[in-house]
Amino acid sequence: MALEVESLLAEFDHDLGSAVSASVHNSQAVDNLYEAYLYGMVLRAARAIDSDAVRWHNLVGPKGDEVRLRGGPGEVYSPNFSFATLRFNGETVFEVHQGVKILGESGVAHECDIAALHAGRGAWRRARKERPRPTDMFFAVEAKAYQATRLGLGIGRAVVGLRADLQQHRIALVAATAIDDSARRLVDSWSAGAFPEVMPGAAGTGLLLTRLNEVLLS
Repeated sequence: MALEVESLLAEFDHDLGSAVSASVHNSQAVDNLYEAYLYGMVLRAARAIDSDAVRWHNLVGPKGDEVRLRGGPGEVYSPNFSFATLRFNGETVFEVHQGVKILGESGVAHECDIAALHAGRGAWRRARKERPRPTDMFFAVEAKAYQATRLGLGIGRAVVGLRADLQQHRIALVAATAIDDSARRLVDSWSAGAFPEVMPGAAGTGLLLTRLNEVLLS
């Protein structure tokens, strides 16, 4: 099964919600659309907890009802891209961003494909035009849209290194392809887990949704 632009867009548009008409992408590259697809899965997991969980911000377009996600790394305080907040029991708990830079403990900025920030901390950083710090994060997703090969131990080590600098054990490695057993064991031991073969219609999707639901409830 191969990743296709049309199927990724269709899945993400389905997860936008009734208040949003469509998504607008700066890139048609499969890796960027794969991030959007996984972003939609976070929203889907949140709505499984509370059907009214998702609120959109910075919508664009003539009617102000279109989502625009990044085609490359950006800042959480950029006004030109959309993000969602998640509300549970009437309280705004998280902000969910795609393709934003987080400042690690080392002082190095890392791009997080998907980052969930504690809502109050995210708003505070955005008002100050600052990059979020590790203490501002709740979880992250590292997305790999590679299709031609299995992900090896090098990718696992990179995720563990990211986990160390961001001081964040809730980092999930999500791939469209298979992941070597050694890489999976390493990531499973140090973070939120490794999820292979996650794509529209694939069995890995259900496992990831279950894990996202568990993390949001934790």
